Amino acid sequence: MKSVLKGVGQFLIIALILLISLAIGIRGFRQISGMSGGGSATGHGNAFGPELGQGARGRIKDVNVSSITIQGRDGSVKTFGITGSTTITLDGQPASAGDLQNARLAAVASDDGATATSIKARTQMKRSGRISAGP
Repeated sequence: MKSVLKGVGQFLIIALILLISLAIGIRGFRQISGMSGGGSATGHGNAFGPELGQGARGRIKDVNVSSITIQGRDGSVKTFGITGSTTITLDGQPASAGDLQNARLAAVASDDGATATSIKARTQMKRSGRISAGP
């Protein structure tokens, strides 16, 4: 009987280790791929992924030639400056800040949380509902 209990105990320990390893692996994958869930515009605990830095993802609330304002799923709002070095795409094509007037969604990458380094915008939501930005 002791050997059976010892075997069951060892099995449970191994199963627990595997479950923990799997959970850590999935979390790491989500962080690397930008699929960490959530949706605040601040870039913390959300779906922005590490490539957005201090950027944001969400609906475009306002845009002009010098700034873009994004509202995240949780309602938080973040405004970023647009400079001549900001890379902008609209529906996968190179664009200018003026072209973003018809865009609905955007992912903004920022190194400092104030100035956009890149903006990837879409006029329509993709089926997955997620877009990413990066250099």
